[in-house]
Amino acid sequence: KNTVIFIKKLKQHNKITNYNQIAVLFANFKNNSAKKLEVALKKENIEVYSPRTKVFFEMYEIKLTLGIILACFKKYFPEDSIDEYLTECIDFARLAIKKDNEFLAWIKEKIENISEESFDSLNEIFYEFLNFTYYKNVLNEETPVDSRANHNLAILSKIFKNFQKYVHYRKITAEDDFSVVKYFFTGYLDILKESRVDEIFSEEDYPNECIPFLTIHQSKGLEFPVVIVFSLNSKPNRYEDDDISRQTSIDRLINSSSKLSENDKEKFDFYRKFYVAFSRAKNLLVLSSYEMGVSENFKPFFYSIRGVNSLQFDINEVNLDEVTKKDERKILSYTTDIAPYRHCPMKYYLVRKKEYST
Repeated sequence: KNTVIFIKKLKQHNKITNYNQIAVLFANFKNNSAKKLEVALKKENIEVYSPRTKVFFEMYEIKLTLGIILACFKKYFPEDSIDEYLTECIDFARLAIKKDNEFLAWIKEKIENISEESFDSLNEIFYEFLNFTYYKNVLNEETPVDSRANHNLAILSKIFKNFQKYVHYRKITAEDDFSVVKYFFTGYLDILKESRVDEIFSEEDYPNECIPFLTIHQSKGLEFPVVIVFSLNSKPNRYEDDDISRQTSIDRLINSSSKLSENDKEKFDFYRKFYVAFSRAKNLLVLSSYEMGVSENFKPFFYSIRGVNSLQFDINEVNLDEVTKKDERKILSYTTDIAPYRHCPMKYYLVRKKEYST
């Protein structure tokens, strides 16, 4: 609750102009802290963005897009090859298509004539969807949810392009019963879901008005005006409560010229990890214990700094860097900017601004 109130105050006092100037970091997402915070923020109409594989493939826009592509080729799939996840994707597609008569007419025709068609890539099929209402709204980014969806669909376009390089196909055709499409949905997709999509595509820009929820590992190399760090209940793996030297363990590690013990190595890695977390903040670092309490490692300084609700803390004293808009003074080239924009402003927006794959 305190975290949500504090985030709202930052916006109300014009300390931030966009919620994506705040990042929330967790050691991992194994407990429910992140989910509970996300639910609390959503109640206040504040959206979050979490570039994790499991989350990515559960997003509405991803399931919908995969479902529509799958529906086009479904008659070529053996019944037992459609698992629970793909069934959900098709159900999403069925419900969405019913709301858009033009889209419904398009997909019926596509299913009927699919055996006559050939495609250069899965993106060629996907980009036809951009003609229809849901996708048009996403591209306009009128809400944070649209902005997040646009961002995720750009990543999906990169996944399709990477798949093309991975499989080395020339054309997607009915000659081999669309085996390329079948392999994407029944083989390659499973590999992706087990891998780390969030690490394949490095993030620098985050969707408009969405707060990034990141692991400390994911935040490496990034900076945000405000960083809120959770997981302060963490301990080094081999940490022992009766270790009398815990208060000075960092000093001891730094000054030690002797070989480190296994226990000391665990502590060193632990403190190094949180050093990464704390140093992501450009202007304001906020520590949150949130339900789980604070471990002995952090208690001495956690309880010695001002709380956001204390009388000693004045939000008006908070000075954050003004966020300069990216590309404000970007040098435009004729071949990569001006000529493509003249040819098609929408293509320029998708490829250059939103980083969709060509």
